[in-house]
Amino acid sequence: MARSSGRPGLIRIGFAMILAWAGFFSLSEASHQFPLPYISAELDGQILAAEALVMDRRYQEARALFDKMESLQPASVLPSLGRLLILMTHSLEQGAPKAALEEDFAAEFPKNTKAVKTLEKQEVLSAWDHFLLGGAYGVRGLYEMERHRYLAGFYHGFKALGHFKAAQRLDPQIHDVYFATGIYKYFRSVKTRYLWFLPLIADQREEGLGEVRLALARGHYSVPASKIALVVLAEKEGNLGEGARLGEQYLAEYPNCRLIRDALEKIERRRAAVPTGDTLIRRGSVWSLLLDFGVSVDYKKTQLHMNNPIPTHNRHRSR
Repeated sequence: MARSSGRPGLIRIGFAMILAWAGFFSLSEASHQFPLPYISAELDGQILAAEALVMDRRYQEARALFDKMESLQPASVLPSLGRLLILMTHSLEQGAPKAALEEDFAAEFPKNTKAVKTLEKQEVLSAWDHFLLGGAYGVRGLYEMERHRYLAGFYHGFKALGHFKAAQRLDPQIHDVYFATGIYKYFRSVKTRYLWFLPLIADQREEGLGEVRLALARGHYSVPASKIALVVLAEKEGNLGEGARLGEQYLAEYPNCRLIRDALEKIERRRAAVPTGDTLIRRGSVWSLLLDFGVSVDYKKTQLHMNNPIPTHNRHRSR
């Protein structure tokens, strides 16, 4: 990797694409017809349409669909959650207009918080209610992580995880939840494995990746997000060949998706920086550790210095 991106990769799509589209998860194969009994077929179609627009970077059109939902269901968590997820997806792109997006976040979060608190006051919550609450806490967790407020990020992430697990307990056929739990396990492991005061948190990266793959295979709304995540996480794991293969395959499906394109460009920079034919930077190596912390690494130059150290008696001669 010639140079790491401005934001650490483990935050960038990181925590979550977060958990991002997790609020929309529902049934893909079930004893009851999807998406009943939680939402109507019409609402399901609107959500899928909004997701397709986001993958095509038609953000204003996607937002208009959620605005329309809000006119029909003003107290629902779904419309504000949808707008937040659109903002988050846009903000994760390289070169995103941060200042303008920050203003939009500041305007949208109070609406979402109000809807979340109203829903949480209900005595009985359905599986769909827990999905929406999990999505709301998840996107807030990613927002905090992006701004390096890690304790707040993990707090909201933990709350999101609780709601997703509750949803799955109520309906074990909801497979999209594996995207959210898989992303959470992966990034929690990455973020805590070098913290000496958290020695009991196991490395669950492989388990997290497995759950993302399960969401891809059996999910409904989580399929596009899972594809993005698998490309991004392949790059993070140093599996550059696999990341390039998946990225090219998925970019053919979503040619305007910047998140896939950004990940592919990062993979190509890394492949150009490592020795010819080396498409895997091994986990646990010094390169992996540096990249976890977002350190810029020129592999070839660093390897040259390691192979040809400056002799001790020559180190201070020329100044």
